[in-house]
Amino acid sequence: MRTEDILRAQNEKQEAISTFMGMFQNYFTQSDLEIVRKKLETLDIDVLSNALGFVELYNPTRIFLFSLFLGALGVDRFMIEDGGVGFLKLFTCGGAGILWGLDLLLIQRAARKRNVTKLQLAITRATKEIKEAKENERKAVQNILTPVR
Repeated sequence: MRTEDILRAQNEKQEAISTFMGMFQNYFTQSDLEIVRKKLETLDIDVLSNALGFVELYNPTRIFLFSLFLGALGVDRFMIEDGGVGFLKLFTCGGAGILWGLDLLLIQRAARKRNVTKLQLAITRATKEIKEAKENERKAVQNILTPVR
């Protein structure tokens, strides 16, 4: 690979990371932002593109609004895939208002923490998919180059 191609790939990668971080900076806690950036910088461009292209993150503001209006029924917790607390809130009318009130304070942080988990899962899945694709490509080339007996 030529130096120009390497530099172009590095620029594309940095641009993709900067775009992602700019668009979704409010979707992570401040302490997680730097961790996410460092993790993304360790990925190769194929994995990065695959992972960022398909991950769907929770919007903490939207989750807060659902918590404000429907939180007593647990809708906010169901939205961030926390069914245990969601059912508890549903069957106790928001814990008689106590759980609902606490969640108004905690739900955005919970959504941001879930975003880190979702991104980690997307990276793991993308890494596996790219690895499998490269292995399949290697096997296909090997089959082509292997003489038929």
